[in-house]
Amino acid sequence: MEIGIIGGTGNMGRGLAIRLSLKHDVLMGSRYPEKAQRIARELNGLARGFYQAEMEGGITGLVNAEAVEASEVVIVTLPPEAAVPVMRDLSGGLTPEHIVVSTVVPMTRRRRLFYWTPLQEGEASLNGRRSAAESI
Repeated sequence: MEIGIIGGTGNMGRGLAIRLSLKHDVLMGSRYPEKAQRIARELNGLARGFYQAEMEGGITGLVNAEAVEASEVVIVTLPPEAAVPVMRDLSGGLTPEHIVVSTVVPMTRRRRLFYWTPLQEGEASLNGRRSAAESI
């Protein structure tokens, strides 16, 4: 399976890429192709060293739009403030056949605790509150 990770060069994207590459081809998306390619090479080396002969997939670095268009499943690992604008820009490459998975959870820290902070999406939100997954 071809799995695109949008925001793939961040911590969450890197961790998922290594794990998913055991059985799948991972297309690591970034705004910068050089960064995506460099990190993909590094992660491929780590994954191959860990999984050895069991590794059936691989990791390729691409710009986000290419990763979306070439994937069956798109995993969004962007920071909350970037998720909706970036996915809006990439929506032209998405089809009804794509499966979109979001790891985006906007949180605000108050003292020692973290609280969910809804994204404001104007008219489309439910009572002015919306989860990141709904917005994406």
